[in-house]
Parts: sequence; structure tokens; C-alpha cells
Amino acid sequence: MMLTVHDFTAMTSFPVGWEIVTNNVSYAFGKGGLTVSPTGTGAHWMFADEIPATDMPVVRLRLASPLPTVAGPTAGTQLGWIAQGANMGTAAFGVRIDGDTGELVAHAGASENPSGITYELSEIKAVYVQRPTSIEVKVAVELLDGTLDVHVLEMPSTTYSMRNDAVGFLVYVPDTPSELVLSHLVLSSQQLIVHAFMDPKRALAKLLSDSWAEKMVDFTPKFSTDWYNRKEEMPQVVVSHITTPMRFLGIGQTPRRFDGEYAVDVWSKGDNAKRWKMVKEVDRIIAENQNSPGTDLDFVQVSNWRDLDEVDVTPKIYRSQLFVRLLYFTS
Repeated sequence: MMLTVHDFTAMTSFPVGWEIVTNNVSYAFGKGGLTVSPTGTGAHWMFADEIPATDMPVVRLRLASPLPTVAGPTAGTQLGWIAQGANMGTAAFGVRIDGDTGELVAHAGASENPSGITYELSEIKAVYVQRPTSIEVKVAVELLDGTLDVHVLEMPSTTYSMRNDAVGFLVYVPDTPSELVLSHLVLSSQQLIVHAFMDPKRALAKLLSDSWAEKMVDFTPKFSTDWYNRKEEMPQVVVSHITTPMRFLGIGQTPRRFDGEYAVDVWSKGDNAKRWKMVKEVDRIIAENQNSPGTDLDFVQVSNWRDLDEVDVTPKIYRSQLFVRLLYFTS
């Protein structure tokens, strides 16, 4: 797999050759990513296009902040391929996430086809789009809890033609005070189905989220994978990968055995009791589902845990880390 990664958290300016157009916004690069902020009055948007994408059929836009709610017939977040003789502001091929309703809208040229599929904007972590055909566009939405949903949307008819060599994105932000922070733009040489294969950490996060007994614990934390966001609401449960040795069970196209170690971090700000409730609930869920965790996992077990409290801040951050063994097989 070949990847072209544009890491906005490490950039100080856009690459040479990209076309950047803004309308009543300012933007700045920083450690958090590319921050887009409103200025002036009227619609606030910006787009970047002419991003080289030859032989790269999938583009992914990852967020570092929740998508804001923005009303308007064309407002939202758009990702896809450029139309011949046009730019992202006038005609493109891909998907638009409606800024008001969170609906996925297939986009072809200047035409749109609503899908009826909606998401909570604040729950979206990343969006994948596979280069559309005249009939359909394949879209994947990655959520903060680790879920990765794949959808096939019907494309509308259009008189525009699509370029295969360049992609772009367009984002809207509401009036002040508000901002949108983008983390990465990634181009991949593989089809979307490769990216949609089961990710063990997402599977573990889904198990915890689906099995969480709010009536017993009295609250439901925020579930996510890979990273802990200090700006997000507390408490939080974050699943991340540590290491996974791989063993072949035969020669050729035979199953491979993966016996991985993952971390489940529970975070609570100023409330030690909630921390311990989360530790006990994570341990309960994993123990009850040890031999049938679902989502293509074969075995799950808590092997150890430790406390990593941050006591030099106010309020104190109570954090415990559980080490979890995951066993699964692939061909």
C-alpha cells in the first residue's frame, strides 16, 4: 500500500501547487493541525484543491475537532475529486456532509443526491471517499468510538466530467466564536475495502461501548481510539494498540494467528470514584465476553493494569490503564 500523508500538525504552509481559496475565514497551522476560523460577515468557508492524486483512488480527511453545525443549502464538509474546468467551490465529485443535518450527500459536478444517512456531526473523526464512478461513490465514516461505517451512495447525473489526477476538500465554519481543526489528509493506493477491514482496537472499543451498563455505573463515558483529547468531555475511555506478534499456521494462504496487546485507558477529571467505576466496568465487560467478544475477535482478556494519575494539575486527572490481550485470526 502506498500512502501520501499530508500532516497538518507538522506543516507551516500548504504544499506548492495546491489551490487555496477562502471566504470570510482565516487559517493557521499549529501543533493541533490546520485551524480554520471565521472572520467578517457572511458565509465562512475555504477550500483546497489541485491536490495531486494520480493512482490514488482513496482520500481520507481526519479531524482534530468536532465538525461544527452550519446552516445553509450547500454548507458542510465536502471531500472528493475535482471536475474538469472547475474547482471545489463550483463542481466536484464525492461526498458532502451536510452542515446542518449531518446527512451524507453524493456530489457529482454541481448536482447532489441526498442519501438519507445521517450522523451526529460531533461524533465524526474521519471521512474516506473512494474515487466515484458515474453510478456510485463509496464513503466510509469513522466515528470517535472506533466504528467505521461504509456506505455506497447513488450518484446524481451531471454534465461535468471528473478529473482523476486531483482531489480537494471544502469546509464551512459558523459565525464567531467557532473554529474547525483538521488533522491530516491522506491519499491511498488501495481500494476502500482494504481500509474497512476489521481493526482490533475499533472492535474492542465497540465491545466496550455496546456493553456498557449505564444503569449500573450511573454514567456513560466518551469512547475513542488512539488518542485522548483534553478538550473533550470527561470521563473518557480510550483504546490503543501496543504490540501484536504474528504467527503463520501453515504455508500459503493459510490463517495467521495474531495475539496482540492493547491498552484501555480510563480518564476522569477530579472524580476518583468515576475512575474506579470505569475500571470495574471495563473488567466486567471483558470478563463476560472473554470467549465470544464478537467482530471477528476470538478471545479477549485483561492481563494487568496500572494507575497513571496526574496530581500536579487542578483538578486532578485520575487515569488507569488496563492491558488487554486480543486473539484473532486472518487469512
